[in-house]
Amino acid sequence: MGYRIDSLNLFQYESQENFYPALHQPHSFYVVEQKKEGKYNQFSFKTYFPIDESEKNKYSELEQFIMNEFQWEFKMK
Repeated sequence: MGYRIDSLNLFQYESQENFYPALHQPHSFYVVEQKKEGKYNQFSFKTYFPIDESEKNKYSELEQFIMNEFQWEFKMK
């Protein structure tokens, strides 16, 4: 993948709609805020992380970027 934050065009993202996981199914919720040169954008999205979803979308790619960039390791107990 190898994305850079500037190449993601975060100002083009809007909040995700129509994501309704079952209450017993794990999922993750993200809120992204960006301010650059007086412009501001905020959006939110959900994924099925930690479960690997079969259908990838632009939010899945952004989630992977976040995990790689912040070197966050998921550990289940």
